[in-house]
Amino acid sequence: GGGRGIGKALALLCAEEGAHVAVLARSRDELESVLSEAVAHGVPTPLRMRTADVTDEASVEAAVASLVDEMGGIDVLLNNAGGGCAKGPLHEQSAADFRALLDLNVVSVLVVSSAVMRLAMMPQRRGVIINISSRAGKVYAPPVAAACAACMLCACSAYAVRVRCVCGACAVRMQCVCSA
Repeated sequence: GGGRGIGKALALLCAEEGAHVAVLARSRDELESVLSEAVAHGVPTPLRMRTADVTDEASVEAAVASLVDEMGGIDVLLNNAGGGCAKGPLHEQSAADFRALLDLNVVSVLVVSSAVMRLAMMPQRRGVIINISSRAGKVYAPPVAAACAACMLCACSAYAVRVRCVCGACAVRMQCVCSA
């Protein structure tokens, strides 16, 4: 989710500080926006851009493999893709919409983290994964929004604990950060 919002801001900030940054976004238009803003700010390092749908394993796998080939590895992953729930009470939500939301906010963390770990971090025996979640899961919000955010927060936190248990010998670390 580096094409807009927090993901775009983080990508630009890291690039401005000299990091070699790769940005994944669903659309070419979002990537072009990030690139033009980077040029306008005089970002010193080139950004690598790939389109990928984080809910599609093949799309993510291809993008990550291409970036690893081009960059020689990936040291830090910022998982930031996500979206909100439809407004309204829980009993008016469709299961299909909720499944799509879980795919975007929860399953995508596994999809992207798994690809980056397998193709880059495990072979190089190091890496940091930062999952950007929502503070909304910890505070009162309308019932559906709270349920959605809480699911994302719990899943991202659980992934972080699991990675620490499995990858301790490889020095791959995962954290969950809740945005306000």
